[in-house]
Amino acid sequence: LQAGMWFQETDEIPAGRYTVSNGDSNFFVYDEDGDIYVNVILDDSNSGWGVSEYTFVLLKGSIIETNSPCTLTPVE
Repeated sequence: LQAGMWFQETDEIPAGRYTVSNGDSNFFVYDEDGDIYVNVILDDSNSGWGVSEYTFVLLKGSIIETNSPCTLTPVE
């Protein structure tokens, strides 16, 4: 994903389980009511400020917000 806001339904990202990685910024996921249910700092530098990857469930109607490019990988 490029930096920005991504809409699960509009951008045709299937709901399901994902791992986000390869980012260097805050990563948020909001539910359809606008409440944050994922709030992590992605950090590949091992500085201790964040995590290199995070696994979460993308719910129907969710919005993803990322401040840097990152990789979103489906997980079974």
